[in-house]
Amino acid sequence: MTAGRYENTRARNVIDTAFRKAGIPLSVSLGVYYHQCMQNMMLDTLELDVDYIVTVDGDSFIASDQILLLLKEMVEDPTLDAIAAMQAKRGENVMLAGCDGEKTVTVGPEPIRVDAAHFGLTAIRAEALRRTPLPLFLPVPNGEGRWDEGRIDADIYFWQNWKKAGNTLAVHPHVRIGHMEEMVSMYDANFQLHHVYPNEWEPA
Repeated sequence: MTAGRYENTRARNVIDTAFRKAGIPLSVSLGVYYHQCMQNMMLDTLELDVDYIVTVDGDSFIASDQILLLLKEMVEDPTLDAIAAMQAKRGENVMLAGCDGEKTVTVGPEPIRVDAAHFGLTAIRAEALRRTPLPLFLPVPNGEGRWDEGRIDADIYFWQNWKKAGNTLAVHPHVRIGHMEEMVSMYDANFQLHHVYPNEWEPA
């Protein structure tokens, strides 16, 4: 996990508790560049001769049994090289995972094969990571050199690179984790309390 200089204490307590109960040591990097920190931690962990690496984001709400369920799926299905929890994008009813092209994703009881996911809570097979070319993470601007539409963020680059290396990826429909959000609580003109996302806020 990477962490900023300041972080959400509640989320961090939840994460620390989950990994401690699962019996898994949590490594945290305090560097300013997410993609550099993630790659360095992953490569350092590979030197420990582990079978799996678990990533977590500092704004994820997780439980120990969710971590263990991801790892259980990896052990039982050797065709899976990585499996992520189901997590929603902040501020939208959109799952943080997807497939290239027009492929339809159907949610059922089995792991959902996808082409890109997230690192909010993801188990990665070390063997597959070793065969993935460096750099693992690389932000790429769009064709005009801008960081606007058409750019490739560092985490998406990871999954594109992952797929090119012949690795597989899935989302576990029974591991549904939380995503910490900011909300604005306010009274409307009828003095009824309601909540909106910060980017939806307007004076009442």
